[in-house]
Amino acid sequence: APVGRIHSIEADALGFSYGRRHLFSGLTFRAGTGELLVLESPSGSGKTTLLQVLLGLLPAQEGSVRINGRPLEPGEAAAYWPRISYSRQQVFLIHDSIERNITLEEQPSKPLRLAQVLEATGLGRMLSAEGAGAGKIVRENGGNLSGGQQQRIALARALYREADLYLLDEPFSELDRASVADLQELLQAEVAAGKIVLLVTHQPETIPGARRIHLHESTPQHTGTAYARLRSVGS
Repeated sequence: APVGRIHSIEADALGFSYGRRHLFSGLTFRAGTGELLVLESPSGSGKTTLLQVLLGLLPAQEGSVRINGRPLEPGEAAAYWPRISYSRQQVFLIHDSIERNITLEEQPSKPLRLAQVLEATGLGRMLSAEGAGAGKIVRENGGNLSGGQQQRIALARALYREADLYLLDEPFSELDRASVADLQELLQAEVAAGKIVLLVTHQPETIPGARRIHLHESTPQHTGTAYARLRSVGS
């Protein structure tokens, strides 16, 4: 059955391992309406796995995930997906225009939003430098796009979508300085509009106004910027 608006997402002593390798353990946080949370993580420490656990694509091996205070049960996770936008590292591309790859619509229903995400991800500038625009056709499997362009399309697609909760995997990794500033501005606007933004990165960017959480301490520290540390346990 469809669910109502997502007001909060929580992890309680969350842990996940592959065999004897612990990707993360004891991960505890809460993000609510109008909050941005940065999970700072070394490369290879299970960032993507964590996001898949939060989405309910993978079951939590230790601890639990709660949405709106309710435990996320494997059979119920899909009901929340229409209200969640997830930007993954690997993007599925269709043989069509860049615009269509972002909107996944025949005609963009939100042209202003499309212009915003093209700017915030730097795609607009990148395409202009090539003498192209958002009408540029993407070849099969993105063969005519760089890895950076593909990741920017993935990010633009996630940001274009209307959602209560945005889960972003390494959103700053392929961006130049101007695009980083544009993306920060867009994320702040989302937070001000009551959205929840949770991003994981091994290159944390300072975003004013977010909470700071150090997960290796028993009591979270609340300061200017939100960083929750995912540590590779036993690696």
